[in-house]
Amino acid sequence: MVIWSTLRRMGRPSPVTRSAQSLLSRGGRTKFLSASPNFVSPTSDFFAEPPVPPPAITTREVGITIGILRETYDDWERRTPLTPHHVQELLGASNGGLSKVLVQPSSQRCFSNLDYQQAGAVLSDDLAGADIILGVKRPKDPETMLNDKTYVFFSHVIKGQESNMGLLQRALEKRVQLVDYECIVEETKGGRANRLVAFGKYAGLAGMIDSFYPLGRRLVTDLGIHTPFLKIPLASMQPDLEQAKQTIRSVGEQIAYEGLPSELKDPLVFCVTGLGGRVFGGAMEVLDLLPQERIRAEDLPELYNQSNPDKHKVFVVTPSPEEMYYHVNDGSFDADHWRNNPGSYASNFATTIAPYSHALVNCIYWDPRYARLLTKDDAQMLHENGQNRLLVVSDISCDVNGSIEFLDRTCTIAKPFFQYNPLTRLEECADIGERGITVMGTDILPAELPKESSDHFGSAVVKVLNELIATRSDDPSAASSNFIDLQSGKAPVLLSHACITTSKGALAPRYQYLDSFLQYNMEHRTTVEQSQHIDVLLNGHLFDSGLINTILDTAEHLGCGFNILNCRINRGGLAKDVAPTEKSTALVQFWGNSQADLSILESKIQLLTDLVDKADASMKVVDRSFSTSKNDDGISGTGDIPVESKKGGAAVVESQEQKKVLVLGAGRVSMSLVDLLGRTAEKHIQVASDNEDEAKGVAKIAERGSHVALDINNVKDLASLVHGKDVVISLLPATMHPAVAEECIRQKANLVTASYESPAMKEMNERAKDAGITILNEVGLDPGLDHMSAMKIIDDITSRGGTIRSFQSVCGGLPAPEAADNPLKYKFSWSPKGVIAASQNSARCRWHNEIVEVDGKDLMRSATPFADAWQGLELECLPNRDSLKYESIYGIDKAATLFRGTLRYRGFSSLMSVFQKMGLFESTPAKAASWDDTLKMMHAGSDSMDTFLLECADGDPIKAAAAKVALFEWKMLQADAAVAHPDSLVDSFCAVLEDHLKFEDGERDMVAMHTAIDASFDDGRPNEVHQSSLLVFGDSSMSAMCRTVGFPAAAAADLVLSGELKDHKGLVLPTDPRIYNSILTAVEKEGIVFEESVVTK
Repeated sequence: MVIWSTLRRMGRPSPVTRSAQSLLSRGGRTKFLSASPNFVSPTSDFFAEPPVPPPAITTREVGITIGILRETYDDWERRTPLTPHHVQELLGASNGGLSKVLVQPSSQRCFSNLDYQQAGAVLSDDLAGADIILGVKRPKDPETMLNDKTYVFFSHVIKGQESNMGLLQRALEKRVQLVDYECIVEETKGGRANRLVAFGKYAGLAGMIDSFYPLGRRLVTDLGIHTPFLKIPLASMQPDLEQAKQTIRSVGEQIAYEGLPSELKDPLVFCVTGLGGRVFGGAMEVLDLLPQERIRAEDLPELYNQSNPDKHKVFVVTPSPEEMYYHVNDGSFDADHWRNNPGSYASNFATTIAPYSHALVNCIYWDPRYARLLTKDDAQMLHENGQNRLLVVSDISCDVNGSIEFLDRTCTIAKPFFQYNPLTRLEECADIGERGITVMGTDILPAELPKESSDHFGSAVVKVLNELIATRSDDPSAASSNFIDLQSGKAPVLLSHACITTSKGALAPRYQYLDSFLQYNMEHRTTVEQSQHIDVLLNGHLFDSGLINTILDTAEHLGCGFNILNCRINRGGLAKDVAPTEKSTALVQFWGNSQADLSILESKIQLLTDLVDKADASMKVVDRSFSTSKNDDGISGTGDIPVESKKGGAAVVESQEQKKVLVLGAGRVSMSLVDLLGRTAEKHIQVASDNEDEAKGVAKIAERGSHVALDINNVKDLASLVHGKDVVISLLPATMHPAVAEECIRQKANLVTASYESPAMKEMNERAKDAGITILNEVGLDPGLDHMSAMKIIDDITSRGGTIRSFQSVCGGLPAPEAADNPLKYKFSWSPKGVIAASQNSARCRWHNEIVEVDGKDLMRSATPFADAWQGLELECLPNRDSLKYESIYGIDKAATLFRGTLRYRGFSSLMSVFQKMGLFESTPAKAASWDDTLKMMHAGSDSMDTFLLECADGDPIKAAAAKVALFEWKMLQADAAVAHPDSLVDSFCAVLEDHLKFEDGERDMVAMHTAIDASFDDGRPNEVHQSSLLVFGDSSMSAMCRTVGFPAAAAADLVLSGELKDHKGLVLPTDPRIYNSILTAVEKEGIVFEESVVTK
């Protein structure tokens, strides 16, 4: 037995700074702001937004109408092309040229719907009346684009990127005039094109902010040195840019005053490339907040030779191109020649700068004409030579396999880092690791500072729109038109040159070259859903040796198709004085009719790479996707049944007989369940609840639905409702399930619940079997999707002869980062009393072969930082009940670690532990009528409230200060406020929590789930580390919790109705492949998709 506190992975944070207790008030609402990593919360808008009517605006207005899209491409994209201030500016200064601004409502946008209404915009889902429709990123679904409209957004089509050719094709088919911000340029005096609409500076700002924390982590994990950089949260977790800067200033002041730890023997060096560029400027604006000394690259060796370098500052090198590149023939450098002939130059960065830098922040422009700044060979050479100071590479430019060759993929805001091992040349994990180089390559960094970047971006957009408005106002022929032809010669040149497609469904003259990319895409595209495929990475002299042609010919001979996903040809042919020494790489996707065909092809490719000596080539399969084979009757091997798709893709069981479903409960979760299950008329959904109005509203969602009032305690009412039903779905509290199950057994009706199997339910197993019914439990989120995701991985490992050595699974329902705007960084989507009860559950797990037990009263003090995924979210983890019972359920009795946990934002547990020790979780009566008097009596044995809080915080001044801020400065407990329930302290405190910590209109929730499973193989195969992550955000139509509980439960009920579980009688969990495969496939169609990865060790 070990004490849980001994397993904590990080030490106590530094004392709360004054800024950690600062408060910011806006719009009558108070926000909590802090520089401490335990208290940092993102800001959000606080106005409660009224319901938004969806007017259909189709009539012609005098003047231009602008539409603003809601962003759908990425859940983290909160930017907007025009802020409310810009809308107000345009409407006020258009002189009749602009008649209206339509804004699609969105809870994801960084400005509220009410902000836009107050600025004069009209909220509308329908943008049919808009002449120009603006977004930031492309729409996720090109089908949502309206015909014969002008759209302006970052489309990323001008380089022929295959992933965006579908978007371009639909734009042509819909006769959309597509304008790309990237192409809105003006020529400078020097003849160079200058982008007018760009986010570059804000990529630099966010990227530099995000570089500090991973550096702090690596200094701890690699050298055991704790630095103030650990106090700097990622930009996505900062309330705003100014607060982020204040946090960094505080760290700078600490470094200047106290110095960096003496254990850090080397001078701490940052290298920032891209001198003079916008991205570089943003990065340096942040880095300049630290005490520093600028140093030239040539002086780095001398700096490291100093016996006692100054620890009260950091050292910064900002190399010019001359310090990073040299002519391959004579070692010289000429700036003009380099710009015009970059292929004649090579990089010396690996020998002159990289050996001395701890962090590289890369901001340079790169395309294949240029030598790479740092190659995989360079990184390997550095580590083989013991020159491994470079801990972090933040590639803000984010060119995959570009100037930083080992940036093999982009990262996301949720998962901004991965660990690259230079010796194996592989990614070790999607996290900050302990060896090698931590790499950041987030492709939408400005979205981490959404308000500031939107304000900057929108100011540039306004200038372009003003030109367009003025042009149209001067053109009487356009006054009655609902369309602005940017190719007419009357539109601003800036916009006409940026127009990719025309109103006639054709490519604009400047972009005719894209036609070949479109044709290639149409001829060669395939979908994973329709075929098997493997992705093969080839490296070598592929072209001059003829190897690539031979491989593709072989594929054709075997009847396999192929698609070249990515290709880099060696630079030797670009300049006559450069020898073709660099190898080429090609990522090729091959598909075929069967797994056997692809296996034969794979072996032949391997054989060819071995036989063609001239190619000096290697091959690696980097991805496999084998769809399930089908039997002669059309039923897949996983037990899926034939389905058809109606009303948005819901699975419909083919049946001649209408199925009858009873749904007990009409709370939040019921909406998604009835939505998915009731999309066709083949099922009749009856919704029963003690709140008849709620039941009526939910029942209306179904194609065939009805509602009824129900008193669950009335046995006769329940019996009459269960009668004749094919399946009953109970969404009631878990304590009510046994009564429902008893009635289902009596009437032989199947039952589905999303709750844990209680002992009372388990006792009914044999009687349920005798009744011939299925009681399928634990098919929600947690429990539910956690089982399914885990068992999918476990079954795959064991089917290949592997053994599970470690199992860790965590889950949490939380406010989205921008809504985590209170000291607890938590909001209640269910009963606060339920959360408090869960916070006092005892827990048990196994950790490195030792049984760990946590008493309920100590649970809140057992939290540890969680950084295995979504490093930018600043999460913590608590053990969740008895993990050891899953040893037998999952069949993983040999796992040395078995842990299931609950996720919260950091700081939640420490505050809750103080509230618990204060007595606020007790059911005893309050001793006074007001909170002021009640608190005085609670701390009567202490000298003061401050002393009392310090005692309740176990003597920790940080926790005590945080509790004081929450209770009094943030005014959770107002002195003159009445105690809501004098007979119960906990009920009274729950009333306070419910009032202060509720979701406001327009705020999003978030569900995060992560599973990590380590496996070993006895036959000598490498160990494997499997990771599966799920991150779901709510929106204005449905919360994330509603989606992730209701959709799986609906899919489970559908499976029961299909008859696929006729041989599963009694109590059943979703751990069978036929169950979890079917449910996971169903919810994936609803946007609940797990990201899975495997790393070998």
